[in-house]
Amino acid sequence: MGGCNVKKTRSSTGTIPFLALCIVAAASIAVNTAGSGAPEPAALTAPEAALAPAPAAPDAPAPYSAEAPAPAPEAAPEPPYTEQDVEMLARMVFGEARGLPPEEQALCAWTAINRLESGRFGATLEDVLAAPRQFVGYSPNHPVTDGVRAVAEGALAAWAAGEPAPALPPYAETGSYLYFSGARGGDGRMHNFFGEEWR
Repeated sequence: MGGCNVKKTRSSTGTIPFLALCIVAAASIAVNTAGSGAPEPAALTAPEAALAPAPAAPDAPAPYSAEAPAPAPEAAPEPPYTEQDVEMLARMVFGEARGLPPEEQALCAWTAINRLESGRFGATLEDVLAAPRQFVGYSPNHPVTDGVRAVAEGALAAWAAGEPAPALPPYAETGSYLYFSGARGGDGRMHNFFGEEWR
C-alpha cells in the first residue's frame, strides 16, 4: 500500500478524515490477497463418489463353529460263553475225538452246542457236557492242548456270530445233529458219525 497523506475531504455529510479511507482500502486489499491463495479441494462429484472405496467396516467376530464331539467307541459285546466253557468243550473234544482231523473234532464240539440250542439237554454248556451218560469221553482231568482249544474256540466263536453247525458228509449229512457214535469208515479207521437220533 502506498503512503497516504492525511488530508481532509469534504462530502455532503461533512469532512471525513482521509486516513480512515486508507485503512478501509488496506483491509480490502488484505482480504482479496488471502482469497487468492491455493484453492480448496473441490467436493467429489456423484460419479467420483460412487467409485471411491467405501470406508473399512470394523472386523466382525467369527461365527462360533465348535465341532460336535466324536462319539465314544462302542464296547464289544460280551461273548455268550466263558473261558470255562472253552476249556470244558476242549476236554470233551480231546476225550471223544483226539487223533481225528480238526474238521471232525469240530463236529463233536458242535454237537454240544446244538444240544444247548435245543434246550432239551441243559440250560448251560456245563449242564450239557457234564450230564450223566451223555458225553462219556468228557473228563475234567483231560488236558487242554492247543489243538483242541483252537477247535473249541472256533466252534463257539462261529456260534456266537450266528453261524450254523457245519455238515461234513459222510460223517454228518446235515448240521442238525444231536448225537454221534464211533464206527469204522470206508478207510478202515475209526470215525464219529453224527445224526439227529441216537443209533
